[in-house]
Amino acid sequence: MATLLGDLGRTNEECEQLAQEVHRLFKDLGRAAPAIDERIPIRVALFGQYNAGKSTLVNTLLKKRVAVTGDAPETKLAHVYEVDGFEIADLPGGDARVQESQEALRALDSAHTVLYIALLRVRPRFE
Repeated sequence: MATLLGDLGRTNEECEQLAQEVHRLFKDLGRAAPAIDERIPIRVALFGQYNAGKSTLVNTLLKKRVAVTGDAPETKLAHVYEVDGFEIADLPGGDARVQESQEALRALDSAHTVLYIALLRVRPRFE
C-alpha cells in the first residue's frame, strides 16, 4: 500500500510541476493563467465489482476499520476518506444492484482518477 500512496504522491508532484509550466507558458504569451484551487485534494475512486476488496483496501490504507466489509455487497453509497492528503472514494460495486451501480457511476464524475479493483478468483485444479 505504501507503493500506491507513493505513486499517487509522485503523480501529484508531477501535476503541480505541469501546472507551473502551463502558468509560465501563459505568462510568456501575455495571457492570464487559469486559477488553480489548491485546496481541492486529488480524489481517487475505487471502482470494480462488488466484493472485489475496495472497502478492504480503504481499511488497509487508513490502517483502521472505517469501511464496512462482508460477503454481501455492503457499500450502498459512495464514501470518501482522507488519507495522506488525498481523498479515497469507496464506491459501490459496478455490478451490484441497479441503484448501487448508478450511485457508483455518479460518484465517478467527482474523481480525478479511478483505480479499478479486480478480484481474481482462482479455481483449484483437480488432477
